[in-house]
Amino acid sequence: MTTQKMLSVMRKGITEYKMIKDGDKIAVGVSGGKDSVTLLKLLAEYRRP
Repeated sequence: MTTQKMLSVMRKGITEYKMIKDGDKIAVGVSGGKDSVTLLKLLAEYRRP
């Protein structure tokens, strides 16, 4: 799955379930595994305007 596709799916979930609102602060625990590093990268892309 490409980064753009994962980002699209993540955006849809965040919007549909109202998971993140303006002004929210998000902490991500990074273990160094593929899943946590991917989540961190996707959230960094998500916050870009």
